[in-house]
Amino acid sequence: MKIKTFCDDSTDELDRKINNFIQHKNVVDIRLNTCTDDVYDTIFYIAVVMYDNKATTQLRRKSFELGSDDEVNSFIQNHDVIKVENFGTNSEEITTVLTYREIKE
Repeated sequence: MKIKTFCDDSTDELDRKINNFIQHKNVVDIRLNTCTDDVYDTIFYIAVVMYDNKATTQLRRKSFELGSDDEVNSFIQNHDVIKVENFGTNSEEITTVLTYREIKE
């Protein structure tokens, strides 16, 4: 994860800067704050954008057919899993599908 800090005395200008920056980013969070310049009696708006670069990550899926819990749990521990789904009609025909984030090399 990376961060980018923005500061401006205009909320409209700060919005424009942030919106331009995040177009090709996977935004994790945006934190906002203010500070005051007592000499010039000005309020500054500060934003910290936490992001991942979309160009370096992709979503992948892996299916486990009748796999053991150990196999699925091992995969989850070693990958950035964001979703777990189970499909099937009974306990002997269950397919587990994991959606995970992978970093492109």
